[in-house]
Amino acid sequence: LEGFPDFYGKKEVEVEFKGRKIRAMIYYMTDHYGSGAPSEGYLNMVVEGYRSHNMPIMQIVQALEDITVCTL
Repeated sequence: LEGFPDFYGKKEVEVEFKGRKIRAMIYYMTDHYGSGAPSEGYLNMVVEGYRSHNMPIMQIVQALEDITVCTL
């Protein structure tokens, strides 16, 4: 994965998906990298992944809105 392990860490977490709790591996930005909106290319890749697995993209939309509010 691009940027791992310098920019991103990974860990397993428990998430709720379609009414069930499952284990999932996530990548997260490390503290020294900072924060901000993802590049358009990366965002498109994530949205495509959500759609190809029939997952709602509302979480992505909400996260982008939260980033916008935090940077104002």
